[in-house]
Amino acid sequence: MKISKVMIFVAALVAAFSFTGCAPYGEALVVQKVAIGDPYYYDGYNYGINRDANYRRGVRDGCSSKRGTWRKDRYLYRNSYSYRNGWNAGYNRCRRHYSQNLYQTGYNDGCWSRRHPGTRKNRRLYNNRRSYRNGWNAGYKECRRHPAHNYYQRGYSDGCWSRRHRGIKKDYNLFNNYRTYRHGWNAGYSACRIR
Repeated sequence: MKISKVMIFVAALVAAFSFTGCAPYGEALVVQKVAIGDPYYYDGYNYGINRDANYRRGVRDGCSSKRGTWRKDRYLYRNSYSYRNGWNAGYNRCRRHYSQNLYQTGYNDGCWSRRHPGTRKNRRLYNNRRSYRNGWNAGYKECRRHPAHNYYQRGYSDGCWSRRHRGIKKDYNLFNNYRTYRHGWNAGYSACRIR
């Protein structure tokens, strides 16, 4: 009787150790890594942990589709929950890399158009890309034709010359249309003394 109780206890102990998964230290690390998981990063965005291969493929395909190269596995999108969620997440969260560059290009072109005769505008981008159009409009609106301090200095020099010499040196177009030139000319004419 005593032997059978001991045998039952030993058998239960062996079974308990075999089912609880006692494993060497290295295998325990692998098990812990799978359980906790590393986050899946794609293009600088964290898509969470424990993502399977279909989800990762869906993220890559959705991100590529957002950037202009359409990729979508129709069969997996209909039949795989992971791929469908990954594709939607990739499409919604990925950014177009060229968006900011198009804005800057449009801004530079609009600024150039404001400062020079003629217009520098990429018609195709202006009609089809909102970021280029917004940049161009902002550049055209915010840029000045020339820096204000140059007009003031030029007006000051012309006014001073007019005070010291016979005749008047005045750019009437700038004097009538640009306050900075006008203020500079008046200040130069008032401040300069005849030698």
